[in-house]
Amino acid sequence: MKQIPRKIYYDKGTGTVLLDTGESVGSVFEETVEQGLESYSVLIGRAPETVGCVRLEYGQYSEYFAQGYAYRVNAETDNVEWEIPPVEESEN
Repeated sequence: MKQIPRKIYYDKGTGTVLLDTGESVGSVFEETVEQGLESYSVLIGRAPETVGCVRLEYGQYSEYFAQGYAYRVNAETDNVEWEIPPVEESEN
């Protein structure tokens, strides 16, 4: 079965996530970034030079996405940055 990895489209100026495509499996095709800019309503009309796209490996960060952690993209490095709350120390 074909596995399509997650793409995260973001604002290059702020790192704010505009769209997370999620992952797909099965009889699907992987769109190009250009196709994404033309087909996703949140991206239509945006100047292409203002939108970045990070393509993750299939399953990459799946545990963080499953936990619902907030994230953004560092616009300078194109790396996903997670807002993971610190682990609370248990009182013994």
